[in-house]
Amino acid sequence: MTLRARVDRLHDRIGDCPGPGRLELITCVPAGCDAAEGQSPGTYFNADGAVATVVFAGPEPGVLAPLTDRLSPWGLTVVCRPG
Repeated sequence: MTLRARVDRLHDRIGDCPGPGRLELITCVPAGCDAAEGQSPGTYFNADGAVATVVFAGPEPGVLAPLTDRLSPWGLTVVCRPG
């Protein structure tokens, strides 16, 4: 089961929207990997703003703390480390 399918299933069970400014999913990927899809380091949001993708350079994503404050109670954070 893919990560997106798991989040969708979890969302279906809860049956509520995260609310304005809240996040359901934060994914952190190192710059240059396939999951970064050619994006430069920074924070990117999907169309409805419920999913944040952090593309980072270096060993750790530095902007993660402010995003986790906006995470819904059922939200999920996935960090992919380089290497």
